[in-house]
Amino acid sequence: MTLRRGRASVGRQVAITLGDGGWSWFGDPRAVFHLGEFRRTYAGWVSRDGDIAVASFDHGSRKVQRAVLRSGLSVDDHHSPGLLMGVDGHLTVYYNGPGRASMLYRRTTRPEDVSRWDAERRLPTNTPGKLGYTYPNPIHLADERRTYLFWRGAQWWPAFSRRLDGGRWTPARTLLRISGQRPYLKLHSDGDRRIHIAYTEGNANRFVNSIWYLRYERDAFHHADGTRVAGLRGLPLAPAKGERVYDARPSGVRAWVWDVAARHDGSPVIVYALFPAGNDDCIYMYAEWAGQGWRNERIVNGGGRIGGMYAPGISLDHENPDVVYLSREVDGRYVVERWRTADGGATWDHRRIDAGKDGDCLRPITPRGRGGSGDVLWMQGSYGGWTAYQTDVRAHFTR
Repeated sequence: MTLRRGRASVGRQVAITLGDGGWSWFGDPRAVFHLGEFRRTYAGWVSRDGDIAVASFDHGSRKVQRAVLRSGLSVDDHHSPGLLMGVDGHLTVYYNGPGRASMLYRRTTRPEDVSRWDAERRLPTNTPGKLGYTYPNPIHLADERRTYLFWRGAQWWPAFSRRLDGGRWTPARTLLRISGQRPYLKLHSDGDRRIHIAYTEGNANRFVNSIWYLRYERDAFHHADGTRVAGLRGLPLAPAKGERVYDARPSGVRAWVWDVAARHDGSPVIVYALFPAGNDDCIYMYAEWAGQGWRNERIVNGGGRIGGMYAPGISLDHENPDVVYLSREVDGRYVVERWRTADGGATWDHRRIDAGKDGDCLRPITPRGRGGSGDVLWMQGSYGGWTAYQTDVRAHFTR
């Protein structure tokens, strides 16, 4: 654990490097904000050496506190952790164990303090198979007094388990199942009773993916208009049981899902990337539920792909999904920008966050619970793939 002070940039904003490393984009949240005795943002990542790293940034003192929870995992961004902040200020961090053969987690022993942690614990359940665990996504629903943990299960199908506060984990269940493919999903919760799920049927390198949506609420899954699809006893679901947001079938243009959030009225918003055949550029898209159906709008071209068939990265401000943060190629560099719409994605204004002069700016995110602040984190450096990332975790924080 080390302490460092951030560098002031402009006015009340601090530009800072939290540490070396990066993250995959299917484990979340990667950063969370908590207002308690202190005003602090907490972030997690996997270092260039395979360490599970966590840091807190104090918005008052501008100090960074950093800790390593597990050392010496393989160099693989699939190990990047998912963070869950309790209302009591205790942070729990979930991450894959060695060889992705286990799902581990640790909890801070004192609120708002990443310097001390409980002993490492092991999730006691997984779906049948030999492919282990990937992509932790913890969510707490206050209305149910339950913690949900979603991950990619042992057959590479999305799985989950849930635990009553202070209780045991339930047996793992497969959420989505499709023969020969592996769905990828993104999640957003209101923290009370709803979980929004955006997903693909498979991997866009191997499948002509559409984009789909489901909403979980009170032991059942629904479309955006409230139509009930199935209860928990109806699991696992075929991906096509969800609601198709983008249809890849007419054009054959494949899609990767990148993020999902919801407005204050509960209507979902999704961002995704399209990959036209024969074109190295990706296209960032914005989809919102418009009451009677989904409206899809183009945001901007992202430029060349990174590490294979991956977009440079896009995410939503989860407290204000009219705002997205994205990485795109400009004059041979990947830069981070903030884009904002006031008309459901039909038109946009934008501004530059970082010009990428000392390395590509990739996979930007905002801290959950800190929406509208302008705070943003990203990976900066060189990304050659999930085992070949020479990046740092950079951030712009406001006081």
